[in-house]
Amino acid sequence: AEWALEERAAAQQAEQARSLDEIRAVVAEDERIRVLALQAAIDSIEKWRLSTERDLQANQALLEEEAERRTAALEAALESERRRRDAAEVALREREAASTTEGARAEAIRTALEDEQARRRAAER
Repeated sequence: AEWALEERAAAQQAEQARSLDEIRAVVAEDERIRVLALQAAIDSIEKWRLSTERDLQANQALLEEEAERRTAALEAALESERRRRDAAEVALREREAASTTEGARAEAIRTALEDEQARRRAAER
């Protein structure tokens, strides 16, 4: 009877050990699944980060190209405005010179008329 009790106790211990091993196996499998899920989440976040970084770099390149294009357009407009201003200054100087020439011509004609009138008066006397 004692031997049967010992054998029964040994069988119960073996059963408990198997149950503990099964519980440990389930816990280990659960932990492995959690680790895989976390790794998948980390991988997904890393892919998103890389994709976002590429998008940001592409957007930055587009912004830089747009800034260069606008700068070139502004520089061209500025150069065009400088040429227009230079041409206007030349035209103004030409008008001033023509005006001065016309003024001198008018003065010469006035002087010639006055001289002619003075000669006529002298001739009439």
